[in-house]
Amino acid sequence: TAGRQIMEFTFDVTTNTSNAQYLVLQVPNRNFEGYTHLAFKVRGNSGGEVLKVKLESGGNQTEVFISPFLAGGITTSYQDVKIPLSTFTAVNISTISAVTFVAANNIGTTSGTIQIDDVGFTRENESSQAARVFDELDDDYSRTAWDTSAHSDASATVEAVSDSGVPGASANNRVYKIDYTFKTSNLSYPLEIPYIIVEKPFYLSIAPYSKLNFIYKGVGSSNHVELKLQDSDDTIWYRKFLEASNTGGEWKTATFPVDQLTFFSKGTDAELNMRKIKKLYFAISKSTGGAGAFTVDSFGSPEGGDFSTSDPSRLIASFKVINNPFSPNGDKVKDEAFFVYTLGSQSKVNLRIYGLDGIERKILFSGDQSAGEQSVSWDGTDSNSDLIENGIYLYRLEAEGVDNRKDLLVQVIAVLK
Repeated sequence: TAGRQIMEFTFDVTTNTSNAQYLVLQVPNRNFEGYTHLAFKVRGNSGGEVLKVKLESGGNQTEVFISPFLAGGITTSYQDVKIPLSTFTAVNISTISAVTFVAANNIGTTSGTIQIDDVGFTRENESSQAARVFDELDDDYSRTAWDTSAHSDASATVEAVSDSGVPGASANNRVYKIDYTFKTSNLSYPLEIPYIIVEKPFYLSIAPYSKLNFIYKGVGSSNHVELKLQDSDDTIWYRKFLEASNTGGEWKTATFPVDQLTFFSKGTDAELNMRKIKKLYFAISKSTGGAGAFTVDSFGSPEGGDFSTSDPSRLIASFKVINNPFSPNGDKVKDEAFFVYTLGSQSKVNLRIYGLDGIERKILFSGDQSAGEQSVSWDGTDSNSDLIENGIYLYRLEAEGVDNRKDLLVQVIAVLK
C-alpha cells in the first residue's frame, strides 16, 4: 500500500572471512509460548543472497539459514518465510530478547541489500474462526438446561434464533440471543454492579488448548462481557471484556490465552481443572447501563493441532498433535502434549518417544486399542519420571490391526520449558 514502510538491510562482509554484519530487532523479553512459527517477508535486490536469522533469549541463541524455508531461496520478489520455533533448539521461547538477521562471508554471502517486512510470531492454522468448536450453541433454548439469572436491577430474556450471518456459518445456523435491560434509577442495591448471567452444562475437557474463543455481536448500550468456566468441584475462573457488548451489529471473534483467565470464586479448591469443565457462563455486567442485545455463537479454540494428517484408507486414518512445542514447567499452560488419532480397526498400538540419538526416552502407550478416536498425552517426563531436557524429540506411532494391516507414523516434537 502507499506509504508502507519496510526494513532494508545493506551489508558488505567481503573484507574478512570471519566478518559478520547484523540487523537486530530488540524484543523486551517477551513471552511467545503458544506460538509455533517465526514469520516474515523477505526479498533481495539481486536474488541468491544467503542469510541467517537468529533468536536470542538470555545468554542462549540459535541461528538458522533462511533459504531452506523458501522456494528457491531468496529472490527479487517478496516471499513469506515461516520457520518453526522448534528449530531454535537452544532458545527459551518464554523470554525472547532479540530477532537478528545475520550476513557473514563464511556462510556464502559477500554483499547485497535485502528488504524485510512483517516480522512476527504466528500460530499454525490460526484464523478468526474457531478451528476446534466445543459447542455450536445451536440447540433450541427450551430443550437445553441453560439457566438465566439476573441482579434485581436488571432483567433479561434468552432465546435460540436462526442467524446465518455468522462468518462461515451454514444456512441453518442458530445462535443464542440475550436481550437485557439495566435500571437507570432507583437502584435496589446502589453499591452492587447489576448483571445478567446465562449458564449451560458443558462437560468437556479443554486441557489441550492454550487459547479459547467465541463469536459474538451486540447492539445497544456498551457494557462489560464476561466468560466464566466452572469445573467439577465448582471453582470458577473468568475473563472480562470491558464495554464489549456493543459491536454495532458486526460479528467479532474474541480470542484470548487460557492464562488470562482469572480467579472468580472457590469450590473445593481454587484451581481450575481444565479437564473437567462442567459449566459455561456468559454474563453482561453493567457499565453504561441501558438496554441492548448480545448474541453469541461457537465457543471453541483457534487451535486445530500443530501437526495433522488424514487418510481414511490407512490404519491410522487421522492424526494430530496438540501443543507442539509444549512446555512442561508446571505453569498449567501447555504443560502436556496430546496425540489424537483415529484407528480404522482394533489394533495393537505402540507410541514411544525417542531422542535424536535414537535412544528411547519413554513408552507413552503399548497395548490394544479399539477402532475410532484415541488420545494419549505426554507430560514431558522420561521413563524414570524425570522431566526431559529441552530439545527436539521423535514420536513413533505404530499400529497393527486385527485385519493384518500395519501403519507407522514418525514426526518431531519440541520441548521448551
